[in-house]
Amino acid sequence: APWSRNCLSREAVHVIGQSRMTPPKAGQRQNTARVTVLMTGMAVCLLLIFYTANRPFSALQPLLHSTETLFQQAVDLNHQRTEDARRYFQSLPRQSSPSGSLEAPATSTNATKFAIAIVTVSRKGSSQSEALKDVSYVLQSTAALDKLTRDNEMFHGSVLFVCNVDYDPRSHEDADFLKGYVPYVERYGMSSFSLPALRIPVVGHLYNETRHADVIDKERADYMFCVQAAASLNPQYVIVVEDDALPTDNFAPVLEHNLRKLDRKKKCTPRGYSISSCSDHSEPVAWSSSNLVSFFESSSSSEQSETINAPGNKGRDVLQLLDTFSASRNGSHDENNPSFAYLKLSWPSTWQGFTYGFERQVDLFCLSAFGGSMGVLMHVLVTLRIYTSSKALWGRFIVGSFLVFLLCVLIGRQNINQLRTFSKHLYRLQASPDCCTQAMVFPSHVVPSLVTWLAHTPPGSPVDLAMPGFARYYDLATYYIEPNIFRHIGIVSSLSGHSRPPEEYVFS
Repeated sequence: APWSRNCLSREAVHVIGQSRMTPPKAGQRQNTARVTVLMTGMAVCLLLIFYTANRPFSALQPLLHSTETLFQQAVDLNHQRTEDARRYFQSLPRQSSPSGSLEAPATSTNATKFAIAIVTVSRKGSSQSEALKDVSYVLQSTAALDKLTRDNEMFHGSVLFVCNVDYDPRSHEDADFLKGYVPYVERYGMSSFSLPALRIPVVGHLYNETRHADVIDKERADYMFCVQAAASLNPQYVIVVEDDALPTDNFAPVLEHNLRKLDRKKKCTPRGYSISSCSDHSEPVAWSSSNLVSFFESSSSSEQSETINAPGNKGRDVLQLLDTFSASRNGSHDENNPSFAYLKLSWPSTWQGFTYGFERQVDLFCLSAFGGSMGVLMHVLVTLRIYTSSKALWGRFIVGSFLVFLLCVLIGRQNINQLRTFSKHLYRLQASPDCCTQAMVFPSHVVPSLVTWLAHTPPGSPVDLAMPGFARYYDLATYYIEPNIFRHIGIVSSLSGHSRPPEEYVFS
């Protein structure tokens, strides 16, 4: 009938209009959200990979750059830093500091918070490259530290000096140039400070009259000399920096923050005391003379028997150390002394990857687990369903964990750690590894025992491997700040003159 056809037509038009106004189904929304999340994740991953492709220690860097290219970049950066350092010093007024013209601060007051010694020796340059015949590391490190100590209130009143340990001080042209701008101490020459004659512990020989046949023994004695020279200025802390270590821009706030953190820890007198067993009411454990004698006998070597272990020398040194420990028990080293042997400010970045050490592998596991958790969270947000089968959730977790694992391996732990540099509160303070002394902080009261320990080490013992034994023997904690707040720029070894792999030294 006509009226029925009209009704059907009206109903059909109504249904068609409703279908046009109906929003997409939930499945369509989920698919759109999944594509959006997937594209966003891929974009973030690609940006991260692109950013780190030219960064040291990423898995992509050696694939995109040859060793020769990286070496040339390291050379160019070294030359640029050297030129910047020269321009910095040329902008300063040249000062004249005759030998012995500067007085050391008053004794026993710790009026100086930091004494910073830059240990330097003339380097003949790389025997493998003409481009690195003149490296001028000490100019770079001194310029950076001088600027930081001038600009940061934390270092006001502190002392920065160049410790030249070259047999012929004037042959070290860069150190000789710096005499006009910063104080200096020379092991075999003069000094800006009126310091007492420094002697090698145990044997009692003057440092400036002692020659060394072995280069490692000289390096250890040089380090002892510079530490003692810095400690003789009566600071609260001694900072010893090798000339091929460059501070980062946040060196001062990070160091101050972590020293305050250490000061808040329970303080116990270090020498002859057990840190681990110290409590508010515990009594210190004193070392007996038999303990010390047995230590000297066990730490001696046959090569040292005619000098260090002569009966007169050993007996005199034992009595001196017993006097020191007695002074500790009588309160000369009170509870205000920090309870650690040293704080390390740099450790080779090459060894900070995920493959070195169980703790770093745990870091990789935690990051992967975080990625898996984010995968599960994204799945819940996209599907808008909290209750999902465990099989689906585990699948998202495994996929997310694998993707983050792969991304972390490509980027490299060293580059991921750079996220910590955004705040001083994000830096880690952890137990120190054994190797390397590019930049170290020592409480000044630890120095006498430390240099005595180093003097007792057998010939051929590197200084960095002897220090952990000192800390373990006296039951002292050792710490390390991660990421590094000093960069190693010494692509040319001071011992062999050979150039090292360039990956670590390509940084702006």
